[in-house]
Amino acid sequence: MKVLLILNREPYDGTDVTWNALRLAWKLLEKGNEVRIFLMNDAVDLARNETVKPENYDQDLVAILKDLIAK
Repeated sequence: MKVLLILNREPYDGTDVTWNALRLAWKLLEKGNEVRIFLMNDAVDLARNETVKPENYDQDLVAILKDLIAK
């Protein structure tokens, strides 16, 4: 199955929306699916090296995206 995830929220906005999308992408990849992630609007910050994880976040969403891209 081919899946396209479209993210449009800023990465660290106080919600789990981006984190959940990236977790979904991992699970789909683990199941052998083809996953594409399209970043638009504020979500583009997820692909910028300048974007850093705030201290109050457990997950580094930028690093997770880079790992997904490498896979």
